[in-house]
Amino acid sequence: MKAKTPWLFILFWLFVSFLTLFPIYWLFVISVKPAVELFSTPEVLLTKVYWQNYIDVLNDATLRRYMMNSLIISSCNALLCTLLGFLACYALSRFDL
Repeated sequence: MKAKTPWLFILFWLFVSFLTLFPIYWLFVISVKPAVELFSTPEVLLTKVYWQNYIDVLNDATLRRYMMNSLIISSCNALLCTLLGFLACYALSRFDL
């Protein structure tokens, strides 16, 4: 016979899911509003989507340079960590335990 799932357990995880996902939703809602609406009374549901914010950010030349710098630094860091990890694994594999 199958055990019943307690409702309190389900409600708890629904609440935790809401607390986790609502800030992500709110970031999206804020990002597609014009600057004038940001300081007015907040609306939880979207009434009008304003994509110009994303267009402005993606057309900014300094952002592209910053993103490229971050990509280069993180790629070099990942390569260096992988190389050092391989060397450490080789050295540890030569030990007789």
